[in-house]
Amino acid sequence: MRVSIRNLAALPLRGLALVIEYADTQGQLVGIVPIVGAAENSSSRFHVPFPFQRVATAWQEVPPGGSVALQGTSDGILTPGYPSKATITFAIMQAADGPIQEFASRGWHLDPTPRVIPFVPVFPRERAHPPIALLVRVRINAFGQVTAVVAADNSDPRLIGILEEKMRDDLRFNPGLYDGQPVPSEVLALFRIHAERSLDFPNDTRPSSPVVVIDLFPDPRNLGKLEVAYGGLFSGATVE
Repeated sequence: MRVSIRNLAALPLRGLALVIEYADTQGQLVGIVPIVGAAENSSSRFHVPFPFQRVATAWQEVPPGGSVALQGTSDGILTPGYPSKATITFAIMQAADGPIQEFASRGWHLDPTPRVIPFVPVFPRERAHPPIALLVRVRINAFGQVTAVVAADNSDPRLIGILEEKMRDDLRFNPGLYDGQPVPSEVLALFRIHAERSLDFPNDTRPSSPVVVIDLFPDPRNLGKLEVAYGGLFSGATVE
């Protein structure tokens, strides 16, 4: 996700963090994206109150009237529509030689974001014949721990049980936020278990609500393991 920001203030801009909600033409939420950027000389006082993937590129101070591109990330979300409207629900900015300013809509929120992405064992051959898609609800507590993985369709409950065991043990999240405070949350996720050397899921359809896509691939470097791809993160990744 990439946005262009123009500085309309009277002072150069040193740091900026935004939470942007995207909606479709019907007003239905498509996704929420945190975006962060900072100049190399931004002070330690510029503290972003939410976790973000470290993809932001340091830029020089943005002079009055100048523009800068900010880079954000999404979690590989499938949506029922396409974004046509963007609303900034939270913003924090630091101007040169000026105070840090914060603006927030009441009830601004962020979905949980991945923090530790595990490797998981290959599913038993007698139970799993990839490609397989499992639509589940992942429940996450205010500490970022997975507390339950519950089928959201008629997926095989035995496979859901295996998946839940590994996700509860090894997958860690930065918890969801409401008004900047950690809260229990839930993510609707489509786990796709791929066959070897295949990315084909011909029966994928556009969902009726936003769905996070989490892909599991046979890992040629670790026999007996599946590599997990969650948005732009892969097994072994940790977001601080």
